[in-house]
Amino acid sequence: MKRKQRLVAAVAAVGCSLVVTAFANAQVTWVGPTTDNLWSNANNFGGIPPAGQDIIFSDTGTATTAGTVTNVVDADQTINSLLFNNTGASFHTTQINAGVTLTITGDAGLHLGMMTTGSSVTTQAAITGGGTLNLNAPTGSFIVTNENTSGVSKATLDMRGLSTFNANVTNFFIGTKVDGSSATGARTLGDVFLADTNAITASTMIIGWDNTNQRSSSLSLGRANTINVDTLYVAREKTGVVTMAFATGLANATLTLRGKAGGNSRVNLLSVSDFSAQSTSGVTPGNNLLDFRGGTVDAMINTLTVGVGQKTTGTGASQGTVYLAQGRWTSTRSTWA
Repeated sequence: MKRKQRLVAAVAAVGCSLVVTAFANAQVTWVGPTTDNLWSNANNFGGIPPAGQDIIFSDTGTATTAGTVTNVVDADQTINSLLFNNTGASFHTTQINAGVTLTITGDAGLHLGMMTTGSSVTTQAAITGGGTLNLNAPTGSFIVTNENTSGVSKATLDMRGLSTFNANVTNFFIGTKVDGSSATGARTLGDVFLADTNAITASTMIIGWDNTNQRSSSLSLGRANTINVDTLYVAREKTGVVTMAFATGLANATLTLRGKAGGNSRVNLLSVSDFSAQSTSGVTPGNNLLDFRGGTVDAMINTLTVGVGQKTTGTGASQGTVYLAQGRWTSTRSTWA
C-alpha cells in the first residue's frame, strides 16, 4: 500500500489545468452545399463569412460514407473555433487544399462531439488535404469525446489524409468529460488519428478518462510527430483498452517527446493506466497500451508510471503495457506497479 501511496502522490503533484469550453463569438453553422461546397462562399454559412467566427458542422450537408468531401477550405482562413457535432451514420470531411492554412485561435479551439451526454451518440469527422490545420489557442483546448447515458457513444476524428497538423493548446483531451473540463467522464470515448506531420504543444494530454466500466479511446500517431507536453496520461480510472501507438502501415515513423517548453525539457509525468482516483472499485480496467514498436522514438521524461493502483481497499487491479522500440528513451524515475 505504501508503494501505491507514493505513486499517487507523484501523480497528484503534477495536476491538470482546467479549461471549460466556451464560445465567445457568433456561432455560424454550415448550411451548404449551396452552389458549391467552398468555405470562401459565405452562402454556405448562411451568408456570414466564416472569418473570426465559431464554426459549427452539424447534420446538415453530411455524407453517408466516410471520406466523401463535404466542405473545402479553398483559401487561408482564421476562425475562432471549430465544432463538429453531427450524429449517427453521417460523416463530415473537411478538405484543406494544398498551400492553404485553416487557423483556429479561440479558447474553444477544436471540439468534436456533442458537449452533453446522450444515448448511443456517434460523431464522425475527417480533415484531409495537402494543406495545414493550425490550432493556435495557447489557453484553449483540443477535445474529441462523446459520453452516453446508455449504450455506447464515441467521437472519431480522422486526420490521416491531412498533410500537416499543428496544435498549441492548454489541454489536448481524447475520451474525457464532454464539457471540456479536466475531469473524468462517466462513459466517454474518443479516437483520434493524427495527420502525416504533427507538432503538438500542450500542458496536459489525456487519452481516455472515464469512471464506468472499460471504455476504449485511442491516439494514433502519424509519420512525423513532435509532442511537447508536461503531463501525459494514457488511461485514467476505469478506461480500457486505451491505446497510444503509431498508425499501421507507416514507413520511417518518428516521435519526439519532450516537455511543453520543447528543446531538452522533459515530460514531467507520463502515466500509463492510472487508477488512483478510485478507492473501492471491484472493476479491473483494460490492459492499457503505450506501443512504440511501429517507429523510432526520442523521449525525455522525468517520471514514468505504469499501472498505478487504487487508493485503499478496491480489488480491481490497474493494468498497463509499454512497448519500446528503436530510438532513445530517458527517464529519471520509472515505477511499474
